[in-house]
Amino acid sequence: MSHELFLRCVRRRIAGNPQEPLLERFLTYLIQRGYAPATWYRYLRITDHFGRWLGRRSLTFETTHDFLTRHLPRCHCRAHSTRSPQRNGEAIRLLREMGGIAPRRSSAPLCFADRLMEEYGRHLTQVRGLAPVTVHHRLDLARRMLRQFRARQSSQFRGWTAAQVQQYIAQLVRPYQTSTGRAMTSATRSFLRYLFQNELIQRDLAAAVPKLAHWRLGPLPDTLTIQEIEQLVRATRQRTPLGLRDRAILLCMVELGLRRPDITGLQLTGVDLAHQVLRLAHHKERETAATPITSRLADAIGLYLRKGRPACDSPFLFVSHRAPVGKPLSTSAIGHVVERIARLARLQDRVAGTHIFRHSLASRMLASGARLKQIADVLGHQSIDTTMIYAKVDLNALTQVALPWPGHIEGKAFAGEVRP
Repeated sequence: MSHELFLRCVRRRIAGNPQEPLLERFLTYLIQRGYAPATWYRYLRITDHFGRWLGRRSLTFETTHDFLTRHLPRCHCRAHSTRSPQRNGEAIRLLREMGGIAPRRSSAPLCFADRLMEEYGRHLTQVRGLAPVTVHHRLDLARRMLRQFRARQSSQFRGWTAAQVQQYIAQLVRPYQTSTGRAMTSATRSFLRYLFQNELIQRDLAAAVPKLAHWRLGPLPDTLTIQEIEQLVRATRQRTPLGLRDRAILLCMVELGLRRPDITGLQLTGVDLAHQVLRLAHHKERETAATPITSRLADAIGLYLRKGRPACDSPFLFVSHRAPVGKPLSTSAIGHVVERIARLARLQDRVAGTHIFRHSLASRMLASGARLKQIADVLGHQSIDTTMIYAKVDLNALTQVALPWPGHIEGKAFAGEVRP
């Protein structure tokens, strides 16, 4: 069915609907966001049914709830297309978002645990300045701890002991790898310190959380060779808008060592191609830092802005090219971009995640004679100790300072005879 025929069918269906002006705006929204014609038709059939049931009443959460839970299960309307609560809810939720109706919280009073999680979340965001994904994981672990200890009111916290905390941690981290376990113990310490600071527990039980054995400077970080990196860059398809976007994203990691949250947070106002500068927002420091960029990266971003980026009102630099078009990319989407490029370059066995690009950049800088402080500044490390692991990567430089094996002089070993 052609594009024009779809439009005629959709407009014919919603004609005479009490919510016709709203549905017309919804149709325009779906088209602008890049949804396929079949998706317009499905969503408009659902919302047409909803609009005829709604009549002249306002679109609210109460009316939406009544439609999905009361009307839909016993609906005998001629206009209905599907009784699936999931599909109906998906279409009506998108209709509400288009209308600017933000998700509303329940009017029921929050329980103690919910209030505590709200306050703890504000502390992590406003005081600690943590990234949203980190806040999400820490809140998830805090809720898990409250469920385990069955804490439903503040008085129950005072009975917590160091032995209980240690037993809880032992059960918590057992199924996971060491790196994941260390992140979980760190999040647990953060929550316990917050409880102690707010006088919900009488002792600082964060000290009771055991530290998992981990030699941070033990293993060498995985790195990519210059040839492998160039193979990845060449694998991006520069003739398509999506390829132009993926190339710019890849070069942000390859040449600047940016993390995924740094890339998703880039905004159009922070791109200065004339002076070849990017302005990065750092959550923890609550400040913006200007970072110089290479000519190749500047050219890639400029080409993406001119020929690749879809027309949208999003302030973010990198956005989705598929429906909903213009939605800012998430950190998981950045990971999918890297996975796709690695498959095209046939290096999927070498590229495990995005951090390997930071390791590779640090190794190249070290091999070129850069000091650890310079590497730390480029990678945004707050502590030089985080950068120390790269001191072991430049094996060529280490061979220059290696001492000879005892008993070995000028390529000849002692044979029980001391030379004069």
